[in-house]
Amino acid sequence: MRGGKAEILARRDDRPERTENRIAFQRQQIVDLALRLFLERGFDAVSMTELAQAAGISRRTLFRYFATKDDIVFLSLDRCEGDFMRNHLRSADGPTEPVERIKWAYQALAMEESQHSDAARIKTRLIFDTPSLARRMHQGLNDWQREFAELIIDRVGAQGDAAFQVHAQVVAISMLYTTAFRHWLVDDRHSLDEWIEIAFAALH
Repeated sequence: MRGGKAEILARRDDRPERTENRIAFQRQQIVDLALRLFLERGFDAVSMTELAQAAGISRRTLFRYFATKDDIVFLSLDRCEGDFMRNHLRSADGPTEPVERIKWAYQALAMEESQHSDAARIKTRLIFDTPSLARRMHQGLNDWQREFAELIIDRVGAQGDAAFQVHAQVVAISMLYTTAFRHWLVDDRHSLDEWIEIAFAALH
């Protein structure tokens, strides 16, 4: 099977020596295989047992990497997009004004996603087309909004009403980003970062 057990086993000879890198490498192999199976057969039709068999590992090993099937999609999302945003918001670079800073971070993320547009489209369509994943995505976005707002609030030392305003601004810009992202999935007249610019222009 393409991308199945034989391919996963063949790749193992090239695993990095360091344990941490090896674990990350194996985890990503499982994610790549799982996404292919989810797209071919549907997320709900693929069990953890079938995924473990396809990857050539035991169920116990699979559950050491991912506690649930949803985690296969969302842990990689948080490690990529989530960490990208956190690193930008914590960096010494970029604007300091809250609205411009969160816009700057999301614009950088859009440019990064545009470099891997096929993978981003595949994963996002899978999420939006699967009700259970869409619900978790909604909760995940809420968690990100709180976390990103707190990073900016801590940076600028906002308190009281000012802190609330920062949170409201982060939520508004996050929703504009999500709206632009979903539009990009069905309308490729512009790149993702261009749709983001168009969406952000609605703030003015």
